[in-house]
Amino acid sequence: MKGEGGAVLYVGKAASLRKRVASYFAGRLAHPRTRSLVQRIRRIAYLVTRSEIEALLLEANFIRDLKPPYNVELKDDKSYPMLKLTMGEEFPRLVITRNRSDRKAFYYGPYTDVKTLRQAVSYLKRIFPIRSCRTLPKTVCLEYHLKQCVGPCEFAGAREVHRRIVKELDLFLRGESREVMRELEARMRLMASRLEFEEASRLRDRLRALEDMLGQTRMLDLGSALEELRLHLGLAEIPHRIHGFDISNIQGRAAVGSRVSFLDGLAEKDQYRRFRVRTVAGIDDYAMIQEIVGRSLETHGGADPFPDLILIDGGLGHLNAARKVLAERHREKIPAISLAKEEEEIYRWNLSQPLRLPRRSRALRLLQQVRDEAHRFAVSYHKNLRAKAMVASRLDDIRGVGPAIKKRLMQRFGDVQAIQRASPGELAGVEGVSARLAETILEMLRTG
Repeated sequence: MKGEGGAVLYVGKAASLRKRVASYFAGRLAHPRTRSLVQRIRRIAYLVTRSEIEALLLEANFIRDLKPPYNVELKDDKSYPMLKLTMGEEFPRLVITRNRSDRKAFYYGPYTDVKTLRQAVSYLKRIFPIRSCRTLPKTVCLEYHLKQCVGPCEFAGAREVHRRIVKELDLFLRGESREVMRELEARMRLMASRLEFEEASRLRDRLRALEDMLGQTRMLDLGSALEELRLHLGLAEIPHRIHGFDISNIQGRAAVGSRVSFLDGLAEKDQYRRFRVRTVAGIDDYAMIQEIVGRSLETHGGADPFPDLILIDGGLGHLNAARKVLAERHREKIPAISLAKEEEEIYRWNLSQPLRLPRRSRALRLLQQVRDEAHRFAVSYHKNLRAKAMVASRLDDIRGVGPAIKKRLMQRFGDVQAIQRASPGELAGVEGVSARLAETILEMLRTG
């Protein structure tokens, strides 16, 4: 629920959107605080999730990142449920709690829905099978036979396994899921090398379940990031396709530009484009940005669709340069922003003051990913051109290599590394290159 200027007032979730929204407009039955909220609402936006668990996580993400004023309850950790690892116990458990009275425990959250949180805990136990019993029995219970506990109560060998799983669960809940996957994969390979195939199979199943969960969480995070980005930028629609631009040069020499494309938060590499700057002499970053954005616009149409948002690597000057081209090409309706590196300030097409998002913001992390990928793509192209130029100049110094042979070598191998790796026979396969000349070329390039 949003107020004047698109400010987020409240974030909630519902299985039935119609019933939930209607409850806020119940007139005299509404709580005074709810009536105050309703009076300020100017627009209601929504995002569909695939399950209640996804809705729970998405709601918690939005409330933590956007801090809506009418979600005050979540700011008090004691009011909402949290996950707790009972690290003070010999074999820790994962439980749901509403307070932080145990100083030895690890806490995660808070969350907003204890029912859905229980479902999440049940799902986590399939991947991280740790004990759930309040009192440790002397023999294994049903949980062990359901493969949701490794049985540290009865099996001495399971106790170290249990401690390792607790560590993995802690890493996962703290967001270090990739580290967990690396550890699981390494241990699976170790068990297989020791011919302990049953344990390797169990680790494989855990790894697959974790990969599936991470895949769903990744898509959820991207949806959250895009919706958050839309809210912060005041866009009417989610920016599904984002194009990022950057330039690379050394004091104006070998200047190039890049365009990368992200669709729903994922790199769309078949839409990447790279440009050699043609019209700008010397050091003029703004003019270079204008050239590559303008040339990118010329390629649009058909299989090269227009973006929903343009991101420029740079500050306000870089953004204004891009906006000038958009206006000249009658594409000023495409929203454009720039992201400056040092302070990570976002300059917007419609406001002069920069926007600063929290460092943990999913929207900011998505923009950083697009910006960094555009930078990487531009720099790699720039280095490639410089390497080819170095090859060409070094070939000029080799007696017997004229313009025609040099051109054939470049067309055949592409860069210096490829020529240096080639065998004399491969070089001699190029028209005009004798066996002796091939040996001379390799000697000059490998020693020069």
